[in-house]
Amino acid sequence: DESTNTFGCCCPPCENNDLCNPSVCTNAPSFSCALQGAKNCDDQSECTDDLCDPATGSCTNAANDVALDCESQGDTDKCNTYKCDPSSGGCTVAPVTCFDGNPCTVDTCIPATGCDFSQTVTSMCDCNSAPTNDPCNPQVCNESTGQFVAGTPVDCSASEVGLCTNAMCVADGNSATCQTSQNLCPTQPCKDVLCDPQATTDDTRCVYTDRVCTSGDANNMCLNFECVEEQDSCVAVNVECDDGNPCTTDTCIPASGCRFDPVQCNTTDECHLALPCDEETGLCSEEPIESLISICGECNGNDTACLAAALGNAQAVGAGGGVAVGVAVAGAVAAVAAVFFGKKCYD
Repeated sequence: DESTNTFGCCCPPCENNDLCNPSVCTNAPSFSCALQGAKNCDDQSECTDDLCDPATGSCTNAANDVALDCESQGDTDKCNTYKCDPSSGGCTVAPVTCFDGNPCTVDTCIPATGCDFSQTVTSMCDCNSAPTNDPCNPQVCNESTGQFVAGTPVDCSASEVGLCTNAMCVADGNSATCQTSQNLCPTQPCKDVLCDPQATTDDTRCVYTDRVCTSGDANNMCLNFECVEEQDSCVAVNVECDDGNPCTTDTCIPASGCRFDPVQCNTTDECHLALPCDEETGLCSEEPIESLISICGECNGNDTACLAAALGNAQAVGAGGGVAVGVAVAGAVAAVAAVFFGKKCYD
């Protein structure tokens, strides 16, 4: 049975005799044994079986049946090499290049035994005049002239993927191999480019798209990141807040972004009415309040009738009550007007 002592250790110690999935003592408060997790022995190859030895905890990545079946084909065909492709698990086949550099021998390959150089050249060729030792561009003997001439170069076009790769023959001693490289597209500022392997012409194989700048400041909505062609990189630029309306004040608030506040149109005095902002010119205007103008003439702090009308109390004057009433009301109106209008147009 498992138990814990006063020091928080598992008693007995956690041992399961499996170093590929060992047990460990968990932290407080349980202090119990738990599996740590299986050891990862994956070598990312489709051509191996990935195993772990429980006694030692060591990984082995031995060739699996797919790889063995592939390579076994070379036992009966020594004119080709058979290898398992780690990325796909498929079997790749490449011809063996037989070339001994001796112009006096016929270089052949026999499937059961491999390269054979036992046959000699039976022609007028001068064996002392060796051809250029370049397996990518082999030379052959012209029996009619007795001279070695250029033969058929090694063709690597089968290794190319459309117009997006280039393949070239590389000589390694007496062997020739085809090596591929990317056929890179020309770069353009602030553009991402991909090569289309299905394209049929060199003019259409390169596909360009606008570069998207993903980085930004989440705390500042007044900044955008855009790609600048002169630098060919993403830089921070200020957000342009413009709603196209001259009757709004356009500003940017970092926390919320663009803000468009309507322009507030004011009047010069209480005898005029403010008109809405003109969206074509962005200008404010006003028009006279005819009912007040007809009573007051001009806005005048000494004109109690004007003040009474401005306060909506036009009936306080001239509606009856005689001179005494009119004077009393006029005094009250003047006092109220002083409170409401202050010194805007009545001082």
